Amino acid sequence: MPSDCDDDHHLYAWTPRAFAHLASELGFYAHQIEVPDFGYDRFVAEIAARLGLGIRTALLLKYIANRLRPVKEIVFRLTCIEQDADGI
Repeated sequence: MPSDCDDDHHLYAWTPRAFAHLASELGFYAHQIEVPDFGYDRFVAEIAARLGLGIRTALLLKYIANRLRPVKEIVFRLTCIEQDADGI
């Protein structure tokens, strides 16, 4: 919940629709927006590389991380909307 001191009116929760609207305002078209489970790919890859673990162990760590702390992320694919010569 925003506080009374939030002069910038920050958004504390982003939805796929809010992202699509933001993309549209910036001159992009949102082709696809999904809210899948967070992959933990980079996190697990760094741990596996540091410890010298194989791919099967890394995939197991990723599975465990998703089960222990399931988190969602917003994934979207955008295309720039062409402007005419007047910039409109």
